[in-house]
Amino acid sequence: MKFTIQSIGKLAVTIALPLFISSCGSKPAENSTAEAKPDTAHTEDKNTVEVTAAQYKAIGISLGSAEPKNLAGLLKVNGFIDVPPQNLVSITTQMGGIVKSTPLLQGSSVSKGEVIAVLQNQDYVQLQQDYLESKSQLELSDTEYKRQQELSQQNVNSQKVLQQSKAQYQTMLARENALKQRLRLINISPE
Repeated sequence: MKFTIQSIGKLAVTIALPLFISSCGSKPAENSTAEAKPDTAHTEDKNTVEVTAAQYKAIGISLGSAEPKNLAGLLKVNGFIDVPPQNLVSITTQMGGIVKSTPLLQGSSVSKGEVIAVLQNQDYVQLQQDYLESKSQLELSDTEYKRQQELSQQNVNSQKVLQQSKAQYQTMLARENALKQRLRLINISPE
């Protein structure tokens, strides 16, 4: 039979754990006078504090055995959770923001399309405002371009004015399309 380090370690823990737990029980002191006597083989150590039986009694310390109990209050502990790499998920957004709310708890399962968090950021509102302004400017540029085309056909205006209005219209069209795409990227309907 082969013994590995792990199986030897498990065997040692299996034997040592019951012995340790049974030694934690409190037994009445048989010779209390021996504890009150100063130790003759006493050594000083900066990292060790020794308490005598009289000190135990004076400050009200009592010893007991280990037993399971329910905690009535809040228990705060420090630590971290380590997740295996195959279960680690990273979530990113197109635009930053502050998490306003989330309907999920830690460890909850999620499915595709489910809302994970609601973000709040002034940039979302600004983007919508820019889109609406661009849309109205596009309508104005479109009207002006059509008017300049009609005037150009009648030879009332110069070619330069027509080209400027066309360039203005195309610029506003590109801006409006870009803002519309940015809104769609963050799942806001531009309509």
